[in-house]
Amino acid sequence: MDTTAFTLSSVNFQYNKSPVLNTISLTIEKGKFTSICGKNGSGKSTLLKLLAGILKQQSGEIFLYDKKITEYKSRSLYKIMSYVPQVHTIEIPLTVSEIILTGRHPYHNLIEQDKTLDFTLLDKTLNATGLTKYKDSLFNNLSGGEKQKVLIARALCQSDDIILLDEPTSSLDIGNKIEIMEILHELSRNGTTVITVSHDINEVNNYADTVIFIVDNQAVTGTKESLMNEQYLGTLYNANIQSVEYNGKKLFYY
Repeated sequence: MDTTAFTLSSVNFQYNKSPVLNTISLTIEKGKFTSICGKNGSGKSTLLKLLAGILKQQSGEIFLYDKKITEYKSRSLYKIMSYVPQVHTIEIPLTVSEIILTGRHPYHNLIEQDKTLDFTLLDKTLNATGLTKYKDSLFNNLSGGEKQKVLIARALCQSDDIILLDEPTSSLDIGNKIEIMEILHELSRNGTTVITVSHDINEVNNYADTVIFIVDNQAVTGTKESLMNEQYLGTLYNANIQSVEYNGKKLFYY
């Protein structure tokens, strides 16, 4: 059984002839929680968009399972994966349920009418994200944390195989951060491949199975023990990073 979700081979990407990612070669394991980290502007979100098929590399290959990502038709691709961007602007006054059901778009054509599975999945994702009581509420009236959970639910309604998220907790308070990370962690434990971009090294250390650092346009991979430590993080971020053990978890501070 294939345990690899993504394989990247010598991938290069640039904006306006300015290199962003250079000869990126790595694998991302299926059914695991992987976080992409690095300094501001290092190329983290660019890598995520390449994995999502939103951007196209200038050279090299990206495989999703055993097939080049460029060989998938859009409808087929987004039945396998879903993408939650960092910035969300939804001006139309839609309810939580209506927003979540937009994730079912890849499964329907103009003549399909049977939506039984859609509503079954709606109930399932509302329950998984703790949103059942908000199902008829207007999305724009929700808090930031609640909105983030709706967007995760929409992604799950689209595909619970692979979900990619760009800084899913960046604008949330501590309580909502923990709740979102617990939802994502539980998804990965149940077999969903979760890939996030994150600046929060404590979130990454406590929830991710694997970490990828983008450093000087290249990918640095390794065990969490080799990367999530004071020496490596201090050198990478040019900061005096220390750690403490609390309730069985390592917490970094500076």
